Amino acid sequence: MAQGGSVRLSHLIAMLGLWGGLLGWSWSAPQVGCLVGALVLAPLWLVLTFATSELALLRRATFVRQYLEPRGRLARWLGRRLWLLTWQATKALVLALVLVVGALSLQAVQWLVLAVDILLFVTLLFFADWMLEGELNPRYDAVLVRHWAHRLNALLLWVALSVVLFYAAHEDYQGMGPAAVVRLSALGVAVGCDALALLARLAAVSEGLLWWAAENLFGGLTDPTERVVAWAGFVGAFGVSFLLAWAYSRALVGMLARPWKGLGELPKDA
Repeated sequence: MAQGGSVRLSHLIAMLGLWGGLLGWSWSAPQVGCLVGALVLAPLWLVLTFATSELALLRRATFVRQYLEPRGRLARWLGRRLWLLTWQATKALVLALVLVVGALSLQAVQWLVLAVDILLFVTLLFFADWMLEGELNPRYDAVLVRHWAHRLNALLLWVALSVVLFYAAHEDYQGMGPAAVVRLSALGVAVGCDALALLARLAAVSEGLLWWAAENLFGGLTDPTERVVAWAGFVGAFGVSFLLAWAYSRALVGMLARPWKGLGELPKDA
């Protein structure tokens, strides 16, 4: 059986620690400053860099080894680890910020969904192992199983978060214009770090416009500007919620990822 589904107790504890750390941050964010925010962001960034780098290194090493002459200039250029890891770390930083900011607006039922998702992700790993047994190259099966399970998990998590969000309590925006919704949503954010507060307000405004759109978009809006704002808020908020689900699922992968094995696959003279 593939190693991708081999989740030890230490891995489960680490995943629960990720969930607990985000929950603790959401509770303490109004009272703490940017230093604490950075201390929360840094390990998330590292874990997400592990997750994003693992598959990217495997793909790059496979391409260089399969299609290029190892001593050629192109192989040496594409095999440069520093540039590849820098790009993956940049993408991971965006996902880490999505998690840190998105955690501030989650409701209690959504935190429960995130906790249950850990069990779902582990179940998907074992299920993928069972389905793909004997189908994958043993050198790469663990990486592929982890990342394929992550994609399905992210999609299911996004659907679950969206469903519970629509049944959760929220502000009543009926009768309000988009400008008033933006002001009310932004004023409801309390974060001790100004830099993160700006991002949190943007996320809160996006969610506020989603609710306003859901309440008014199909309820007789006639002003063209308001309809455009409604559609933009409706679609944009769903995109943000998908990024949150994707980032959280990627972070779970990061608890299992071993990107240094992919580094060994690249040419020695890269």
